[in-house]
Amino acid sequence: MYKVHGHILMRKSTFYELKAYVENILRRIGIAQGLLVSEKSDNNVFDKAIVLKTRAGKILVEMGILSHKLLKSFNIDQKVYYAELDWAGLMKAIRKNKLQFQEISKYPAVSRDLALLVDNNVEFAQIEEIARQADKKLFEACRTLRCLSG
Repeated sequence: MYKVHGHILMRKSTFYELKAYVENILRRIGIAQGLLVSEKSDNNVFDKAIVLKTRAGKILVEMGILSHKLLKSFNIDQKVYYAELDWAGLMKAIRKNKLQFQEISKYPAVSRDLALLVDNNVEFAQIEEIARQADKKLFEACRTLRCLSG
């Protein structure tokens, strides 16, 4: 994960780091994770990518690993993680947000980690949708920490 480059210890980036940055941006501008649906991207600019859409189908974010073919045409020999945010669409999505204040809860929210063993062809979006349908009152957010295969 870490590589020495000259006198500097450098850490390799991952898709999940990019995803965390994008999710932080969305959260800070007032877009809750539950408002967007994630799907696999079919954009040929990427080797692997996801899109974040509104429930109406408007693509607001597309992020992933740029294609090897594209990188080769620019003589880039390492992975490039790329995210494209539709700022006009994002601003339109939050324009009706009202700033509200409320008392801090005496009982803080509880988050739970859940480890699942699933087939490789099961998409994260499918698992997330099933979880949302199970309990709409208690379920607020769902995110992938890491995917292990073997």
